Amino acid sequence: GREPVWSSLAVIALQTIGQFAVFTYIAPLLTDVAGLPLTIVPILLVLFGVGSTLGVLIGGRLADWNLMGTLIGVLALQVVTYGLMVIFIGSGWAMAALVLIWGALAFAFGSPVQARILKNTTDAPLLAASLIPSAFNVSIAGGAALGGGLIEGGYGYASLPWVGLVTAAAALALAVWSRTQAKSS
Repeated sequence: GREPVWSSLAVIALQTIGQFAVFTYIAPLLTDVAGLPLTIVPILLVLFGVGSTLGVLIGGRLADWNLMGTLIGVLALQVVTYGLMVIFIGSGWAMAALVLIWGALAFAFGSPVQARILKNTTDAPLLAASLIPSAFNVSIAGGAALGGGLIEGGYGYASLPWVGLVTAAAALALAVWSRTQAKSS
């Protein structure tokens, strides 16, 4: 029931729903909307993976230095990245570059948000540790379902970066609010 814990779990949910609304349908987004050839998609997924690895390493280091600053900074950069996806949705090579950045930011997010939860639950670390993957997994399924619902509803693949933009912005707003609550306590 502690504010930093529930707000961090909500931030995980918001960010992850947006991420997986887009990532689940990344191949048709890149081919059908951005116009890239299908043969490029595996290469871009490898780049996403490289970005993810870099993101985990950098996010962890930065979180050790400034936990909330890193969390808020990564979320703000995700908002910018999704905004650029919305703007450049029809430009294959711009989208290709954004996939690398997006991968890095998507995984740089995990270290600070998880560290924040564990830092605030030293009296119940096992319970907290079980809530973290649960929040991620439920949100992964929710994001994929939301993306699929939008596609099935006729909004198309181009609508998916908007989901990322809105959910990342909501996660950012919640993280900023939570930080102000911690400073006023």
